[in-house]
Formats: sequence, C-alpha cells, structure tokens
Amino acid sequence: MIAIFDKALSTNKPHDLFTQEYQRIDKWYGFINPIAKQKPGFSDIERRYMDYTYLLVGHYMLKTNEL
Repeated sequence: MIAIFDKALSTNKPHDLFTQEYQRIDKWYGFINPIAKQKPGFSDIERRYMDYTYLLVGHYMLKTNEL
C-alpha cells in the first residue's frame, strides 16, 4: 500500500488508479458490510455529481457473490 501511495503522490494522480493495477495481479480482500461510505455529492475528480449509495445495497452484493 505504501508503494501505491508513493507512486500516486510522485505522479500527482489519484491512488485508486494505481490500486486497480495491483488488484488485477494480487489478492485483495474486502468487507461484506462496508466499513466506510462516501457521501453523495460533487466529485472534483469526476467533475460531476456522484452517488455510490447503490454499492451499499443488496443488488451489488448479490452480483459480487454470483461471480
């Protein structure tokens, strides 16, 4: 994780862009019940209104578990 954040800081890009690269080749773990959530609102990165509430409901979890 430190390497990912260092790479992001050195290139001045969002860390999740680099995290995605490592998720393809490494084993990553998550929580079935999210431990944090993002409040709906304007995203400076996306430059538009974003609402990730759909990630917290059963529809997403069912699709994930079906894989």
